[in-house]
Amino acid sequence: MIFRPLLLLTLLSLGLLVGCGDGLSGSAIGRNVSDMESLQEGLSEYAEGLTQINSYHNEFEVLADESLVYADDLVAEIDELIDTAGPDSLFTLNELREISGQVADDGGIKEAIQSLKVDRDAVMGEVLESIKSDIEYFMTRSSEEPDLSLQRTTDERFQVLFDLLEAQNVELADLYGYLSDIKEDLSATDTPIVPTPSVTIAPLPSVTTESYGTINMGQKDTGTFEAHPFLSSSPRIQFTSSTVGEGLITIAPDFGASPMLAESWSISEDFTTWTWKFQEGVQFHKGYGEMTAEDVLYSYQQWNAGSLHSRAGMIGGYFNHENGSSTTVDDYTLEVDTGVPWVPAQVFEFMKNGGGSSSWVVSKKQSEEVGIHEASKDIAATGPWQIESSESGSSWKFSAVEDHWRQTPFFDELIYWTIPEESARVAGFQIGNLDSFDMAFDSLETVDAVEGAELLGWPNAGQAGLNFYGQLYGVDRNGNEYEFYDPYIAWVSGNMDIESEEWANAVKVKKALNIAIDRQGIVDELLWGFGQVQSVRDWMGHESRANPDWVYDYDPELARQMLADAGYPDGFSITLTTAIRGAPSEVEACEAVAQYWEAIGLDVTLQNLPYSTLRPSLINRQYQGATCHTVGPRLSPIVGASNYRAQSTFSYGTHHPWLDENVGDAATEVDPAVAWEKNVMVYDWIFDNAMASGLYTHDAIWPVGPRLSPDGWEPTDWSEVRTATAFEYVQPR
Repeated sequence: MIFRPLLLLTLLSLGLLVGCGDGLSGSAIGRNVSDMESLQEGLSEYAEGLTQINSYHNEFEVLADESLVYADDLVAEIDELIDTAGPDSLFTLNELREISGQVADDGGIKEAIQSLKVDRDAVMGEVLESIKSDIEYFMTRSSEEPDLSLQRTTDERFQVLFDLLEAQNVELADLYGYLSDIKEDLSATDTPIVPTPSVTIAPLPSVTTESYGTINMGQKDTGTFEAHPFLSSSPRIQFTSSTVGEGLITIAPDFGASPMLAESWSISEDFTTWTWKFQEGVQFHKGYGEMTAEDVLYSYQQWNAGSLHSRAGMIGGYFNHENGSSTTVDDYTLEVDTGVPWVPAQVFEFMKNGGGSSSWVVSKKQSEEVGIHEASKDIAATGPWQIESSESGSSWKFSAVEDHWRQTPFFDELIYWTIPEESARVAGFQIGNLDSFDMAFDSLETVDAVEGAELLGWPNAGQAGLNFYGQLYGVDRNGNEYEFYDPYIAWVSGNMDIESEEWANAVKVKKALNIAIDRQGIVDELLWGFGQVQSVRDWMGHESRANPDWVYDYDPELARQMLADAGYPDGFSITLTTAIRGAPSEVEACEAVAQYWEAIGLDVTLQNLPYSTLRPSLINRQYQGATCHTVGPRLSPIVGASNYRAQSTFSYGTHHPWLDENVGDAATEVDPAVAWEKNVMVYDWIFDNAMASGLYTHDAIWPVGPRLSPDGWEPTDWSEVRTATAFEYVQPR
C-alpha cells in the first residue's frame, strides 16, 4: 500500500522500530507484554486512519496533476482556435483570449489548482505532525489511564483536518468543473476539444458534497422524521412545519394572526362559534389532490388522538368539546362550536406555522390508502417542500414543490443535516458544506470572518427558563396520585399546603438555586449581549405588562445561607438536563447554571440530551431534576402556563390544584383587560413560590452563506425565529 512508507517514516522518526535510534526511553522499553499489546492496538488505529487519509490524498494528487495537464492542453486548443479564427467563427478573438486568460493568467484556474496543491501539502504536514505527537503520547505515557480530555482534543483535531481535506477535494472538483464547462462552451466549434480525463475523486464517507441547487442547513437535532399528526412530536414538529407543513395561520411580528391555509375566520361575540374559510386550490404533495375542510378536520382530530403534540389536549377541547361540535359546511368552510368560550391566543398557539406547538394539514386520502405509519414517512402535506428521504440522526432531504400555491422555492432541494456539535457545524459553514446552521453566539466572530458570509438578526427569538421537575401535588389527569411523586427531594414539599413549614423550606431551596445564578453574566458572556435577563419565563415581548418585582438578584452568599436554613448546609444532589432544542448557547448556558450551583455546594449531574430523547420522561411525569428549557414567543403568557395543568400533555414538572384552577380560569377569560390581570396573578403565584423561573431572553442570528442572498429573506412565522426557516423565499446570490 502507498500508506506504508508514510507510516514507516513516522515510526522511524520516533525511533519506534527495533534498532532505529534512541526514541524509546528506559521506562518505555520496560513495558510488560499487556502494555505493548495495548500500544500495538493504539498504533493499529492510527495506521488505519493514515491509510484512509493517504488514500484520499493520493486521489487528490492524481486529479490535481491530471487537471493541470488538462488545463495546458485546453489552452493549446484555444490557441489553435485563435490562429484559425475567421468571420464565421463562433467566438471572437477577444472572447477566445479572455477564455484562455481564465485558465492560464495570474489568478486563473491553473494557478488556483497549483495553490491548492501547496495548501494540501500544508494540511498533510499537519496530519503527520498530529499523528507523530499522538504516537509519542502513547509511547511515553505511564501505565495509568491516559488523559481523556487530551484524547478528545485529538479527535476534534482530526475531524478539523478531515474537514479541511474534504474542502480541498470539493474545491478541486469545482475547479475541474470550470475546465469542463469551458470545454462544453467550445464544443460547438469544429476544432476537437481536449477529452475529459476519466479520473474521479472519492468524497470522505462522513461528508456529502453539495449538489447544485441544494440548500444545506445544519441543525443540532431534528429527531426522526414522522410527519403524520398522530405520530409527530417535538423536536421534529418545528422542523416539519417549516418545510413540508403549513399552519392555518401564521404569526406576524406584532404577535397577531395572519392567514395561511385559512383564508379568513370569524368568531361569534360569545367566543363559542368559529367559522374558518380555507384557501382554494391548495394541492397536496405526491398527487393527492386539493386540500378541503374535511382534510383540515381530519388532521386536527389526529393531532388530538395521537396525544404527542404538546397541545393535544387543547386541540381536543377546541374541536371535540362535549357540548360542542365541528362541521364541514362545504369543501372550503369549517364551523367549530367550542361549547365554551375560547380565547383566540389559545387557539392560534396550536394553529400557527412556527415552533414546537405548530401544526399542519395532511391528506386524509393518503392515510386511508397506505396507512398512518407509511404515510408519516412520505407525507402528503401542503408546504413548499416535500419529503424525499430521511435518515434518523443524519438528514432530512426535501425537494421543491413546483407551482406551489404560496411560494415556489428558488432552489431545487433543501437538506436538514443533524450535526450535534457546534464546532462541526461551524467547520461545515466555513468550508461551504453548509449554507446556514443553528449557531451559538460565541461562533459569531468566526462566522462573520467567512468570506461572503452575512448575518441576519431578529429580536425576541426565544426565552430560556428553569423547570423543577417532581413538584407533583394533587392528582393527575385521571384522578390518581402521581406515581413518581417523591417528598424527599430537596425542592419538593412533603405537604401541598402552601402555608406549611415543608412548603416554606422547599421554596427556600428553589429561591436559593435562583439567586445563585448570575443571569447578567450569562447574557454578557455567552449571548454576547444579544439578550436580556429574565426571572419569570414566558413573558418575553410582554414585559410592559409584567410585575417589576419579578427579579432574582445574584447573591451566592445568601443562597448558601438559605440552603442551610432549609436544612441543606452541605447541599444536595440534583440532575440538570439541557433540553436541546436548537437555541443559541443553550448547552453552554446550562453548563454555567451547573457551575453556579456547584459553587454553593450542590452535587450536579449535568446531562445534555436531544429534546426528542428527554421529552417522553417529561410527558409521563417521571423525570426528577431540573431542565434548562428554551421556547419561542408566547402569544400570551398564559399559553406557557398551560404546561402546569394536570390535563396538559406536556409538563413543566410542576402541578398543583391552585394552578389547575387559576390557569384554566385565566386561559378562558375573553375580556382582554381582565385576562391580563389574571395572567399577572398566576405568575405572581409562580414567582412567590419559585415553582419555575426564567433565565434570559435571546435574539436570533441566522448565518447566511455566500451562495444565498439575504435580501427579502425573513421568517414566515415570527413565533419561531431561533433558527433559519422560510427557505422557500431564499434566492441564489
